[in-house]
Amino acid sequence: MYKNYELWIPLEKIPTGTAQQKGEQVVNGRIHHFTKKKVRETAELLIKELDEAMKDSHPDFIPFEEGEAIGLSFTFHYPTKTKKRWGMYKTSRPDNDNLVKLPNDCITKMGWWHDDSQVAFLQVSKKWVPADKGGIGIKMWRLRS
Repeated sequence: MYKNYELWIPLEKIPTGTAQQKGEQVVNGRIHHFTKKKVRETAELLIKELDEAMKDSHPDFIPFEEGEAIGLSFTFHYPTKTKKRWGMYKTSRPDNDNLVKLPNDCITKMGWWHDDSQVAFLQVSKKWVPADKGGIGIKMWRLRS
């Protein structure tokens, strides 16, 4: 049986950092790359929230197997106090492709799938919502061949 896993991650502010944002410093004449503190902290928060949401919503979750094709949908809910925007699609930055990088890397780190290259279907949307309704909606499912 194929099951949809739906999660809601409530957030006051949608994370914009990506795991690819690296800092660099020169030590003894050599360049060292590192993950910036803000990105590390955002990833830690996201992992905590993802873990709690999965335990609450789907305690029977079975990670996807290596090579298994996955469908993934993200809806990013951007909080705003401007009522006329509520329900409208957000057409400004950040770009959708950059938004999904950090959550995908966090999910990989958590072991929910072997690698985010398994995501064969991806849907991303950004919407404006009331100020107290911000967060990320995530749906994952196994794709049938």
